[in-house]
Formats: sequence, C-alpha cells, structure tokens
Amino acid sequence: MIRLATKIDLESIMNIINQVKEEMKKENNPQWHDGYPQKDDFLNDINEQSLYIVEEDNELKALICIKKDNEDEYQQVKNRTLAPSLILHRLAVSPNYRHKGMAKTLISYAEELALQNNIKILKADTEKNNLKMNELFKRLGFQKKGELTWSDNAGIFNYYEKDLGSDTNDL
Repeated sequence: MIRLATKIDLESIMNIINQVKEEMKKENNPQWHDGYPQKDDFLNDINEQSLYIVEEDNELKALICIKKDNEDEYQQVKNRTLAPSLILHRLAVSPNYRHKGMAKTLISYAEELALQNNIKILKADTEKNNLKMNELFKRLGFQKKGELTWSDNAGIFNYYEKDLGSDTNDL
C-alpha cells in the first residue's frame, strides 16, 4: 500500500535512509553527502504532504518525495520543460526489498498523481555516479535533458524528464 508518510514513520524512514547512505558510501556514490538527507528533510516533506511510502504488513519498504515543480530547482538546465511538472526526490528502497519493483511502483504512483492533476511531466536528477538510479530512470522512460550542479554538493547530476503525454498507455 502506498500512503502519505506521517511523523510516526520517521524512525523507519531514517533506518532505511541510513542503510542506503552506507551502501552509497561503499559504492563511492556521492549522491547523498555530508549527512544529507537528514531527519529534518523528511519532516519538512511530511509537513508538506509530499513524502509517500510503501508499507506492507506494518513494515515500511520504500519511500519517495513527490513535489510540485516551483521552477527554482532546475533553472540552470537550459532545455528543461517549462510546463507544470512534478519533481521526484529522495527515492529509497530498503535493502531487504530490492529487485521487487518497489522503485517502479513508486514512480508509477507519481505518474498517476501527475495525470490526476493534469500534469504531463515528471522531473528528477541523480548524481552521474549513481549508476542504479541512472539506469532506473532510463529503463522507466525518462530522458536525460542535461546536467546540473548543486551548491552544497561537488558532484555533477544528470537531469531527467519523463513526458507522460505520450506514455499514458504504459501505466
């Protein structure tokens, strides 16, 4: 079941995030750095009602932040789509539930949310060395539109978009 996260979920969320951070560190993946993301990031997502979780049998298995695009984040990408869009952030799957379609389920859910709100574009970014996320985005029909940097991270990030206007039959 996918639902909005609540403050009660924070401990389980942080357990997954800390496991994923350790995994990224071992893989020399600088996606999440210097403690990011922190509990406050998820608390803000919960307060904004933008954090969704997959929960089954009272166990949190995966999470994603789905936000409306405010056009501030991706201004440095020249060929980005300017139409209303949703942005995907902080996708994480518990290591115990990998390769079971959790990430695809959450992204499909974001597609459904977008279409229900007459939004036809999903946007996302991931560090160039985050091989798993880059592959996931490509496999799920996202198109790389450019690269960007963040002031708080030395990495280079690939910027992706998915046009839902031509892919709605794939849901």
